Amino acid sequence: MAADGFEAFWSRERDRIYRALALSLTDHQLAAEAVDEAMTRALERWSKIGTSQYPAAWVYRVGFNWATSRRRYLAIRPLRRDHEIDRPECDPLPDVDLAAQLAQLRRDHRAAVVLRHFLQFSPTEIGAILEVPVGTAKSYIHRGLAELRELEQERTDG
Repeated sequence: MAADGFEAFWSRERDRIYRALALSLTDHQLAAEAVDEAMTRALERWSKIGTSQYPAAWVYRVGFNWATSRRRYLAIRPLRRDHEIDRPECDPLPDVDLAAQLAQLRRDHRAAVVLRHFLQFSPTEIGAILEVPVGTAKSYIHRGLAELRELEQERTDG
């Protein structure tokens, strides 16, 4: 029965979490690996994760942490930007300009904006996911959106 619940969760949330990770990590391939790794871990713990209030938040956080550790392990620096990534035939991001602009934000600002506007998590939930106080999460969201507005203004002016 728990496996049936996981299958429904996977079908409903996998693509949404993948998109959020792709935007947060600025690397489609790493995001795909991260969401698969996190979903596998969620399945292994589904009896506990499936009863939590926000299983998608848990999967996002596990995927994000796994990808961060993987980057360190592989010593991939600097971060690859969206325009340097080989794109699959079907681009998972709805707005390439948005993805490129998000890639220019600080990692914590980018993650907060993605969690708020793509996964619709509250600032309280974002604080828990990013392991920062709620006020810091709100600040990340505010600053990230302000930076995006500035980047959009520069793009339209120039």
